Amino acid sequence: MMRQKRISLLVLIVGLLILGFLAARYFGWTNTPKETSIPEPNIEIQTQIVEDTTFALRYASYTRDEIKVGYEIKGITILKDYNIVCKLFNNKKDITASDTSGGGLVKMGENHYYLTGMENISKIVLPDPLILTVEITAVPTDSRLEPITASFELSLNKEKN
Repeated sequence: MMRQKRISLLVLIVGLLILGFLAARYFGWTNTPKETSIPEPNIEIQTQIVEDTTFALRYASYTRDEIKVGYEIKGITILKDYNIVCKLFNNKKDITASDTSGGGLVKMGENHYYLTGMENISKIVLPDPLILTVEITAVPTDSRLEPITASFELSLNKEKN
């Protein structure tokens, strides 16, 4: 009788542990970026290699209210070793109200990421087409290292919302 209670208790504990693990995975209660595939590009991909780090601009859109960019980075560890800052410029004038790197981060594998950034431009009047410069900087968490920067330029027509 006592042995049966122990077995039942052990099965209950293991079941709760498995259920907790599955809930953590389902609801994303981890600090690691999700792994998935890269979205299809909507522009001609532009690539630069700077200090063994590959930057690729893959996505850009421009509407009355916002500018969105999507870019891929290979060769560095984001979050642990580098923070990413993305700035947007129109005619060499910074139109970034805040760093656009907060839009999203998708881990593609070891040292391989896809990031998105969005900038609210509803209070700014910009030309159509927009000559957009996207400047992506990997800022090292170790102050002894130098930042790594790639810059891309493209022309975007304003899309209808």
